[in-house]
Amino acid sequence: MYPDQALTFLFISKAFSWAWLSLFQIQYDRNLFLFHLFLKIIMIIFYSYNTLI
Repeated sequence: MYPDQALTFLFISKAFSWAWLSLFQIQYDRNLFLFHLFLKIIMIIFYSYNTLI
């Protein structure tokens, strides 16, 4: 585990919970689409961040 990887996990969990809370204010049919889109973006950022190290 890298020294700042725990910080990355903390950031991801915070952004994840923030997006989860904000998505409930949107219509339900757009809810799942935006949720999966956000999840894909987070995963792409996370994997590219890990490969850069």
